[in-house]
Amino acid sequence: MKRKVVLIAETVMDGVGKHVVDLIDQLNKEKFEIHVLHGTSRTDYRFDDIVKKWSKEVHFYPIESLKREIELPMDIRAFGEIRKAIKSIQPELVHCHSSKAGVVGRLAAKTCGIKKVFYTPHAYAMQSQDHWTPKRRFYWFIERALAKFATTKTINVSKGERQFAIDLGLEVPEHFQVVYNALDHNVNAHPIENLRETLGIDKEHFVVGCVARLYYQKNPFEFLRVAKALSLLRDDIHFVWVGTGEMMVDARIWCKDNGILERFHFVGHQKNVDAYLNIFDVFLATSYYEGLPYTLVEAMRTGCPIVSTDVVGNNEVVVHGENGFLYKLGNVNEAANQILRLKDDETLRTEMKEKSKERFEELFTIENMIKKIEFIYEQ
Repeated sequence: MKRKVVLIAETVMDGVGKHVVDLIDQLNKEKFEIHVLHGTSRTDYRFDDIVKKWSKEVHFYPIESLKREIELPMDIRAFGEIRKAIKSIQPELVHCHSSKAGVVGRLAAKTCGIKKVFYTPHAYAMQSQDHWTPKRRFYWFIERALAKFATTKTINVSKGERQFAIDLGLEVPEHFQVVYNALDHNVNAHPIENLRETLGIDKEHFVVGCVARLYYQKNPFEFLRVAKALSLLRDDIHFVWVGTGEMMVDARIWCKDNGILERFHFVGHQKNVDAYLNIFDVFLATSYYEGLPYTLVEAMRTGCPIVSTDVVGNNEVVVHGENGFLYKLGNVNEAANQILRLKDDETLRTEMKEKSKERFEELFTIENMIKKIEFIYEQ
């Protein structure tokens, strides 16, 4: 008899959405009957495609009231709708993803008497703040209470995220288990020459790129400052940012004001990310904090050397000196020097490309991720 599984996610886009889509797509349909409760305001093409693919085998429940912002009347409504759905489905287990679904979904599952309730934070909200502000204390209190009283196990996407939770005393170490975000082996890419020509980048020029939304967590203005520092030193480096977001307009203005817009390519949201990763000579990640970013795993899969901030999540994808370099958050000159070192040493770049591919195969394949999650579900 199939085990009924309910997946709950407010957002089904970006990294969280990618993870949920992979669960929907890869979980064994002969073992699990899958029900997905999801928000409607933050979706993307991947989720739309997976709904079409599995519409007959997987049950989808759009919850319009499940939104990112904290709005008590709307959150109460979402709680009621999710609770009603869970009571109707009567699942064996519920798995909540990210902060908002983690709060509303776990509370709803607990009040319905569900015995197995799992939670994947995909980076805790508290990671964005270094000091004990009232907001951070509020998040800590909620996460600690729910971990102790409404969660069977927390599934962290990185060891650093797990240790962060333990250090804050959210629960005992045994409560937390790490399952890395992962990808399949397929790489879909256009020919490099065509894409470079489209962007107006000469074959001989060096490309530093990033794939991310332009918003606070990803710290895009540090990327821009590194780009400016490199532009002052070399005239054969181009910069590509794949993604869009609320900081897009301000980022363009900054580039224009600082004289680097001609060499900076904002290409917006792209479905075929691998095509862009294949023209990157270096992937630069400047994020303030992470759970474990899919984009770095994607870069690793294509064999792209990485320079990234030495923060939770990033420092488990990148082994300093092996498949890339880590630098201290905020140290623009250190990041620029590491990129120049890679630019000037083709042998080092080649070695790091191979190390990236090896590390991906060892730790970050979709088979490993699904096998571990199915084991947790069946325990």
